[in-house]
Amino acid sequence: MTVLATSREPLRCSAETTWRVPGLGRTESAELFAARAKSARPSFELTDENAADVDAVCTRLDGLPLAIELAAARVAAFSPVQIAARLGDSLDMLSSGNRTALTRQQTLRAAITWSHDLLTGEERVLLRRLAIFAGSCSLDAVEDVCVGGAIERHGIADLVARLVDKSIVTVDDADAGRYRLLDTIRQFGADRLDEAGERDAVEARMLDWALRFAAAHDPDTATGARERSLARLELDHDNVRAALDAGLRHDAQGALRLASTFWRFWLDRNYFTEGVRRLRAALDAAPEATELRMRTLLAAAALELRSGEPTSFVARARQAEELARRSSRAPFAADVVHRAGLLYVAGLDMASFETACEDALELVAEGHAPVRASILHAWSIVPYYVGDYGEARRRLAAALETLAEVPADEPPFFEGATYGFVVLPEGPQGALRPILEETIMLFHRFARAQAEAYALCNLATLERSDGRRDAARTALEDALDRFRALADDAGEALALTGLGNWARSFGEPEAAIAWLEQARELRRRRGDRRAVGMTETDLALALAHSGERERARTLFAHVRDRFRAADDAPGHGGALVTWALAEERAGNLQRAAELARGGAEVWERGLRGHLPGWGWLDAADIYAACGELERAHASVVRAQRLFRRAGDRRGVALCAAHGAAKPALRSGKDRPA
Repeated sequence: MTVLATSREPLRCSAETTWRVPGLGRTESAELFAARAKSARPSFELTDENAADVDAVCTRLDGLPLAIELAAARVAAFSPVQIAARLGDSLDMLSSGNRTALTRQQTLRAAITWSHDLLTGEERVLLRRLAIFAGSCSLDAVEDVCVGGAIERHGIADLVARLVDKSIVTVDDADAGRYRLLDTIRQFGADRLDEAGERDAVEARMLDWALRFAAAHDPDTATGARERSLARLELDHDNVRAALDAGLRHDAQGALRLASTFWRFWLDRNYFTEGVRRLRAALDAAPEATELRMRTLLAAAALELRSGEPTSFVARARQAEELARRSSRAPFAADVVHRAGLLYVAGLDMASFETACEDALELVAEGHAPVRASILHAWSIVPYYVGDYGEARRRLAAALETLAEVPADEPPFFEGATYGFVVLPEGPQGALRPILEETIMLFHRFARAQAEAYALCNLATLERSDGRRDAARTALEDALDRFRALADDAGEALALTGLGNWARSFGEPEAAIAWLEQARELRRRRGDRRAVGMTETDLALALAHSGERERARTLFAHVRDRFRAADDAPGHGGALVTWALAEERAGNLQRAAELARGGAEVWERGLRGHLPGWGWLDAADIYAACGELERAHASVVRAQRLFRRAGDRRGVALCAAHGAAKPALRSGKDRPA
């Protein structure tokens, strides 16, 4: 005999085979909604205009047929967009059903209450505590957060399994051991949690768990740098958000610590806007002048820089520097001062950065090799950017010598920065062109072995900019070998990107494409979205140099859109200026001029410093080649003003010598470019 039975949990009979019935798919959900909505309002039709709202409703309800039917019944009084907007409390929204249905099926709340009332006492306690998780969660997290009182840690795994059997908890990923509550059940559990008066205690445990979780993936520690996984962090991102919200309500210092530990995830995944908002909230809630606040100010400034908020990120960097100068710990103060100085390159001028580095070196004098090495390395950026390659080489050599004094087991101390921005003779007939090839401020810190390899990558960029082909390649190959020996995928990708750019600069586009594609694959596997975008910008230029112009244009458009969607002003402007070079070499001067001007405008809106000046100087060259001398003149004047403000004497000199500096026009006014 064969029996087909439906139940919320297995019958546990011999030879029983269990099928779990999932929620409906998107198409089936929409069809059910449309059918039930038509019953409630005969004129209802599923159209292109309301399809997205219907899909949002069905997705929020996890494809549950009863929930969808109850939502569709509301079409008699509300439009789909109004229903979607009110599903924040879906248990109240879906409060009426078919009068002929069983009582427990007339409302979603009644259906869940009926199932809840059949649970044991311990199962009910666990259910309401699980509602604290905003996304899927691991068993370890459940044990940390839901333990206490009637719930003992050793019994939690069995309770979770029982709730899974009873279709209360969903297995989100069996292999990864991830569990979650459907959104409607989570809302029900949250109500029960409030009624039991347990929310504050459970939220406190949630914050403690999130702090341990973030610390385990903190790249500022040796263990965190080794074990960090962006994919793992992404899985619990919603839960960290919930913990931060709880911390802001009950434990401001805990929220500040969590935000300052977790922020590089927002950086690496391009969540700049969210990261800025959350760091600002944590800083506002915890105004005390602590070292933790100084670190968090620099974190907020970093994300504001990426978001193109120059006034704000400079103000935060200045506040961090001012607080640090009052610190009794000289190494800490020197570290904060030179990190603030790095932000001044993009937000103020070269002199401010130079002064910050000099002051930081005075704070540590001859001791504290880790901090001194980081300062010396950052200090080399100033002469490199103004074209004084000899001085830059001397400072970089001093940084490498100091790194040799640092103990091999020193925790990450070296502030990651690449030269990133190059001015090379890659335009028509060898004209100088600006190219943002790499993220300049990585906002990650490294231990000694990695630091040496990063310094070698910068040495290679310097040598290439100075026309020293063999020296540049030797430094890159040395760095690549070191990164591979360390099993450092991020560093390996940086060195491969450097080799790709080296090959493009010296007329080997096919080799450039091969190296850049390897780097892109490594960066994709890591999940660092901005790094992928930077490599793809370089790859698009290499493709254009090789003659694959349409493929290059498609890739340029892709990275431009991705940087723009992330509100990443430096990346967005860099993609446009680099694309301009590709179009200029192809002879499409009008298009190149539009792109160069667009990139300059994006940079000028989102940055200070010298980058916007280079964008406008690039536009001036192309306008002049188009015969648009008035636009060329206005662009040169604008570039020169920006270079002067930034203290870039090389840029000022190039503007003064530019053919469009004195317009062959009736008016010499600085008209808008």
